[in-house]
Amino acid sequence: MADARAFPGDAAGGLFWSGAGLRAAYENLIVRSNLPLVGQSLPGRPPDDVLGAIQWARRAPRSMGLDVVEEVDLSLELLRERFFELQGPAFVLFVLGAEVVILTAIFDTTRSARVLRPDGTETQLGRLALYNAAARVLAADSASITSVFDGLPGGKALLDRMQLADALGDRRHTLLIRFQLDGAHSFNDQLSAAGGWRALGLHVALSALQSLAALGAYWTLGNSMIDGQIDAGRVLGWTILALSDAPLQYLASRALSRFTIAFAGSVKRRLLEGTFFVPEQRVRASGFGELLARTNEATVVEQLSLSEISGAALAFFELLGAGWFLAQGSPRYLSVLALGLVGLLTAVVAQRLVSTYREVFAQRMKLTDDLVEKIIGHRTRAVQQSPSHRHGAEDFALAEYARAARRLDTISAVATTMPRIWLVIGAGVLLLAFVARAPLSALVPTGLGILLGHRALVALFPAVQRLVEWLTAWRGIESLRTAGAQREKPSRPLDHEVDEQKLAITLSMSSVSFTYRPGGRPIVNGADLRVHRGEKVLLEGTSGSGKSTILKLIAGEQQSSGGVILVGGTDRFSVSDVEWRRRVASAPQFHENHVFSNTFAFNIDPRGEPGFESADARAVCEELGLMPLIERMPQGFAQIVGETGWQLSHGERSRLFIARALLQRSELFLFDESFGALDPETLLTALECVRRRAKTLIVVAHT
Repeated sequence: MADARAFPGDAAGGLFWSGAGLRAAYENLIVRSNLPLVGQSLPGRPPDDVLGAIQWARRAPRSMGLDVVEEVDLSLELLRERFFELQGPAFVLFVLGAEVVILTAIFDTTRSARVLRPDGTETQLGRLALYNAAARVLAADSASITSVFDGLPGGKALLDRMQLADALGDRRHTLLIRFQLDGAHSFNDQLSAAGGWRALGLHVALSALQSLAALGAYWTLGNSMIDGQIDAGRVLGWTILALSDAPLQYLASRALSRFTIAFAGSVKRRLLEGTFFVPEQRVRASGFGELLARTNEATVVEQLSLSEISGAALAFFELLGAGWFLAQGSPRYLSVLALGLVGLLTAVVAQRLVSTYREVFAQRMKLTDDLVEKIIGHRTRAVQQSPSHRHGAEDFALAEYARAARRLDTISAVATTMPRIWLVIGAGVLLLAFVARAPLSALVPTGLGILLGHRALVALFPAVQRLVEWLTAWRGIESLRTAGAQREKPSRPLDHEVDEQKLAITLSMSSVSFTYRPGGRPIVNGADLRVHRGEKVLLEGTSGSGKSTILKLIAGEQQSSGGVILVGGTDRFSVSDVEWRRRVASAPQFHENHVFSNTFAFNIDPRGEPGFESADARAVCEELGLMPLIERMPQGFAQIVGETGWQLSHGERSRLFIARALLQRSELFLFDESFGALDPETLLTALECVRRRAKTLIVVAHT
């Protein structure tokens, strides 16, 4: 294993890894975490320098199909908070001067964590003790502070109690990483990794015990009434069963809360993943209004009270228990038949509830979509559309929604009367048994069955209604939930193979066609194109002739309906999305490219270090003539730009987009009308920079 020597301040001894064990620490943590990995192994040996080690640590997990949540430069107080909040595997890297110190731990309980030591063993430590160990290592280079405490009686205990936060000041250079499965993993895997299924299983087991205890209490009471005697043993048994309800309910609710949190967190992550991978073609076809409407339905999924769904399952079992009680009483067959008829009627009402709620959902989606689209075009409507024609479609849609909502209210009203209908029927059955002079031993089970059936029906319908709402919303966000799973896993880099082959043709398109929908008019039909390595190609055409579509097909933003596209001799479907983007860099049209509300450095090189510009990024900005702009900004490259920051002109944005594409250092560069907003002098400067840096280039321009 890696060097397991104790670092200064490591009072527990051997908890921390040295920088030489960075790769081994990662592998050990990932293996011990039991995460269902689907990617490759970690990349090669980490760099020896501190900055290179930090960059490697941040990017390495993604090659294994893991997403990371990271925080850098945490204050000691914030680090302490994180140590008490963390769940699952965590990797903490401390920088002490020119040395890297690593801590790996799995936070699988609320009070402690398993620390994975360099010698291959595990140590269970309380979270506060673990934080204190980390804080002491961070303070190892603060000899003046530690010496003050060392010289005091009980200084070590005082140091622990203060957590070093006040004494050490503001910050130490730290990198904290939490692993989580990315969107390409199934929702089941993500929920399992978050501990959701374990919590749900515990809840089901506790709820089953609670139901059995309730049935046992009913049975004990019923037997006492039938026998006409109440002895101490039965009273004690009934008391124990009755009192067990509260603690079982508490424990079951806690387990359900843990499942709910894990479920809601996993759903939110799936939605966030999905927003990055929803196909552009689908967004264009459905519109932003429908996408927003589906996103709004996510709140219904997250706000679900799973206790109600759990109540539906319990109510079903209580109905079975009611049937069993009725089968023991009199009139046996009539009462069981009555319960069966009420159950059948309940199922019919529930089926109508499902179909009607789906109709209401569809109408609500349509209203939201229509509202958003009309808000976007509000100014045009206000100026150009006749006032008498503005609200006709809205009034019709609202009327349809109101009719569907009224039908839903009617069905809900019928559903709420089902328990009362059962009570009336049950009372009639019980009256018949009484008139027939049935013995008390037969009347008591019948009465208990009627009461238990009423209790089950009262709990059943609200839970069924909430479940229908939830399932409809769950289906409504399916396109967002599953979009992240469409992405491919990282594949083997092929750059070295392409370099060895020395292929003369960088891009080859053969008989490529594209339509937006099956059977639709082809936008591109039988396109052939050969671009040799080092060539600079200008693609001209009239508006709507398919120039931008061809570039999107090459960039992988759209999938062709037919034909073959090869870049460097490799087909688009032979490599992952990540690998294809390493080969092809694209700067889309101005309205399809974006300035993020972030630093200028992030906008030109999102893959770089946060808040820092690389030497290459600075050089590209100088070549594009962006340095005068950057020098005017108060914070330089760290200046926040975008809608809420420094406002960039049209030409400045265009050059930012060009720089962003060039810094991808790809084999093929695509620029879609990227130079149209530049004045002649700036245009020459930008073109010279692009010619110098782009190996192979395709530029789209209007004729």
